[in-house]
Amino acid sequence: MDLLSLHYRASRRAEFKTIDDIFFNQELKSWFVFKPELVIDLLRDDDRLIVPDTVANIKMLEARYKRQFPNLIYAVSHIPLLLNGEVHRDIRRGLAEIVSRGRPRILAGLPELMARHIAPLDQETHPEWVSARLSPLVGEIFGIMCDCPVPLPFPKLALTRLFDRFVSLAALGEAEKHAGQLRQRLAETAPHVDQAYAVALLVLGRDSLLGTLATAFHTILSENEGKCFADIEFPDFPPETGVAIAERIATTDITVGARTIAAGDRVRMYFQPISDMSSANKQALFGAGAHSCLGRPISLDVWRAMIETCKGFSSRLISVSCEFESNNIFVMPQFLRTEHAR
Repeated sequence: MDLLSLHYRASRRAEFKTIDDIFFNQELKSWFVFKPELVIDLLRDDDRLIVPDTVANIKMLEARYKRQFPNLIYAVSHIPLLLNGEVHRDIRRGLAEIVSRGRPRILAGLPELMARHIAPLDQETHPEWVSARLSPLVGEIFGIMCDCPVPLPFPKLALTRLFDRFVSLAALGEAEKHAGQLRQRLAETAPHVDQAYAVALLVLGRDSLLGTLATAFHTILSENEGKCFADIEFPDFPPETGVAIAERIATTDITVGARTIAAGDRVRMYFQPISDMSSANKQALFGAGAHSCLGRPISLDVWRAMIETCKGFSSRLISVSCEFESNNIFVMPQFLRTEHAR
């Protein structure tokens, strides 16, 4: 199975017709779970399925390769998605407060942000959405949330690659460099903000929202080639997610139908099949249980502002092209290009 093909809705649907809802992948030594209802149930099982210890993994690599990654350890030590227990709960509460305080500022700024970043797409004949429009937009949104300057000094996926346990040493070294630059930039230009919380939001939140917006628009636009933007039926909820999987480790044996996930086994739960569920369950694209997405309300605010802006376009969509980054954890287009006519 080509995991990257799952980023494309058509090939994903074809793939799911031929595979089991849950099976053990010998190559990655992990259980793969694709059935949406089962994914949601397992995500909520926070006691028997915990997140891997990323800090311990990085320290193991430090010892093996005689390298130091202090900035990465600092970052992952404050990202709740990578933590368990009371530490996770404490940091999540602190981040929730920042998100809650930042949301009114973001809502107030969305009309101007849409006018500056998204509305000009209507006047272009061959626009590129990801790097030219969506990335600057999302960067400003997180700058407003964290009360720190933009642009942020790291490219997309530079830091979130550390979520992949198969990440290369070179990629870790690059992520360490960018994490250090981000911390230095925050110390110099935003000394008043809590650096730990800001790093957590900027590292995980930015790529998640950027990936969700870009992937969702790719799906919608690809299904509406030839239509005027004003005639496209944009859904109220993003139809795709920027996060492909959640990885957990079983703390005890778990029986799933005729299968038994043994204690110590890794479990990869795939979010993308949830996109084909009824709209009532689409919120599960933002996760479920203790590790669900803190930024869901803001993501939906941004989504609604974007689709309202696009509904006001006077142009017609001629064609769509997109290629995805080679990343099995995050769903991130390298580019999203469209052709418009009047």
